This record gives sequence, C-alpha cells and structure tokens, in this order.
Amino acid sequence: MRRLEALFLGLIVSLGIAQFTPELKLNVTEYILKNGLKVLIYVDSSAPIVSTQMWYKVGSYYEPSGYTGLSHLLEHMGFKGSKKYGPGEFSRIIDENGGEDNAFTSELYTSYYENLAKDRYEIALDLEAERMKNLLLDPKEFVSEKQVVMEERRLGENSPTSVLWEKFYATAY
Repeated sequence: MRRLEALFLGLIVSLGIAQFTPELKLNVTEYILKNGLKVLIYVDSSAPIVSTQMWYKVGSYYEPSGYTGLSHLLEHMGFKGSKKYGPGEFSRIIDENGGEDNAFTSELYTSYYENLAKDRYEIALDLEAERMKNLLLDPKEFVSEKQVVMEERRLGENSPTSVLWEKFYATAY
C-alpha cells in the first residue's frame, strides 16, 4: 500500500509542478485539406531528419463496452499490409532507407510515425497514404495479432504500474 501512496503523491506533485512550467511556443503551420484532414507542420532545422506522424482519433476511450483493445489491435493491423505493400513491408522500407518507424495507441489517439533523412520524407508520406487508404485486414493476420495484443495485455496485468494506470484511466474516462 505504501508504494501506491508514494506513486499517487508523486503524481500529485508532478501535476503541481506542471502548473508552473512555462508554456512552450512552437511555430506550427496548420492546413485543413478538402477532405478534412488536418496537416500540422513544424520546421526544426537542428537535425537533417524528418519525423512524419499520422494521428488518428481512435483509442480505448472510443471503444464500445466489451471491445477493449480493439484500437490497439487495429494499430497492429496497420503493419500487416495494404494493396500496394505486403505484411511487414512498411517497416522494411523505412529500415532500408535508414529510418525507424513504430506506432502507439493511447486512450484518445493511435499514432504511426517514421523518422528518416529529410530528403526521404516522400517515402513516409507514401506509406502513410497507403496505410490510410488501402489497408488490408486479412482475417488470418487479424487472429494472429489478436493473440499478440492479448499477450501484451496479460503482461501488463503483471505490472503494478500498468494496473494503476488502467484503473486511473477507467476512472478518468
């Protein structure tokens, strides 16, 4: 019980400190495309890389009761192929071009990202457009990834921190 109390105290203190943290002002340019897609561009010339991120308003908060983990499962399926690229091809292409990619799902969002040399940004844009428009949801891949997500969940159940955050989010959302 002491650990739980210490964790909550740490959370409360960090929230208090956050109130006094100066606001970071970024020069972000926003575009809204004809199809409603919002594009945000932030230029940082301190490194010769580009970070492409695609954020979807899809997370556990939006899942109907009884379908917990569906957003996370769909995130995994985002790497399992499209009309143009086969399973695993998204990551292979990024890797072959010296980049890195990954994805994550939170309560409110699912995000895919790629970090590449700045002269290769079109590769990331092509992959994300393909994932958005032509993702394939192969039933065999779905069953396989469902097992992966269930195992990730099971591992989280053995982590006190994961259990605490899950209870916190269940209360908050």
